[in-house]
Amino acid sequence: MRSVEKEGKTTEEAIEKALEELGAKREEARIEILDRAERKVFGLWSSKGVKVRATLMERDACMEEAKSLLLRILEQMGIQAQVLASRGSDHIYLEVKSAEVGLLIGRRGKTLDALQYLLNRILNREGAEAGRVVIEAEGYRARRQDEIRSFALRSATKAKSTGQEVVLAPLTPYERRIVHLCLQQEAGVRTFSEGEGYLKKIHVVPIDAA
Repeated sequence: MRSVEKEGKTTEEAIEKALEELGAKREEARIEILDRAERKVFGLWSSKGVKVRATLMERDACMEEAKSLLLRILEQMGIQAQVLASRGSDHIYLEVKSAEVGLLIGRRGKTLDALQYLLNRILNREGAEAGRVVIEAEGYRARRQDEIRSFALRSATKAKSTGQEVVLAPLTPYERRIVHLCLQQEAGVRTFSEGEGYLKKIHVVPIDAA
């Protein structure tokens, strides 16, 4: 398997450089953080840069690794399940079939969201928050996606009619991506995320008020 090593000011910058040289998407490479260089400036330690190694994986190998890891996590949770893996245009989809699907999804999908976030973090070795693996269970993601799109469009309509920005409740990286993509083509508004960590708010701003 082909590998490249790159440095950047941040982890994301280093990963982007490595993926560009490989000509690969995020889900097609294994990322390793090799070094976090530091230097002392005016008596204080500051980051000098990050070095990463990106290893190109076979398409089927990427998918099987994600599937295998999810099955191991579910086993640790005490959940017996079958996992079906497939590919979308830019995601790996893992569909979970289990008699304990309610436990897997959790209240308002929180358990499923946490599981998806954990899986992506492990696979990407401190990778992008948006994630490249989507876990589905009994059609929950599809239903939730429709709900989010509908809510995003209603928020855009409200922002345009009132001339004031609308702030959405904190959403997961996956949910924020749905909102941003949904409203990207919506005339008269723009969106941006605010906050730190896993959950962030989205601002829907009428362009005339921007």
